[in-house]
This record gives sequence, structure tokens and C-alpha cells, in this order.
Amino acid sequence: MAGPLSDPRVLARDMLAVVEHPKLGPVRMAGIPYKLGDTPAEIRRHPPLLGEHTDEVLGELGLASDELAEPRREGAI
Repeated sequence: MAGPLSDPRVLARDMLAVVEHPKLGPVRMAGIPYKLGDTPAEIRRHPPLLGEHTDEVLGELGLASDELAEPRREGAI
């Protein structure tokens, strides 16, 4: 992809990261925009898959597993 992703300043500041995605293989994505000398940040995992965290989010909203059976069966979840 041309443009900003190949800008020399973006490359010099390591603003892009390549992350291994379980379904797509290596994925090029935006890196961490800030640089801290004593505590460098890192990307620890790939972007989530569609629906990967649905159960956790709905659980945090107070919905129990048995409440989700029917919407899941109907394809709403």
C-alpha cells in the first residue's frame, strides 16, 4: 500500500507492525504511536477475530449463558 504507509518518517519511527493472524497470516497494521524510553510498549497479539470476545462482553453486561442460547440459535449472536 503506497502513501502514508511507505512514508520514510513512518518507517523510521517504527509506526507499522506485522502481526501473525491465525486466519490471515502476517497482517501489517498500525504500530504503537508513542515511544517511551524506559517502558517501551509492544503489540502482544493479533486483532481479534469477528465474535472472538462476544461471550466475555455479554457476560460483563450481566447476561448468563442460558439467556444466550435462543439468540445464538436464531443467529442473532
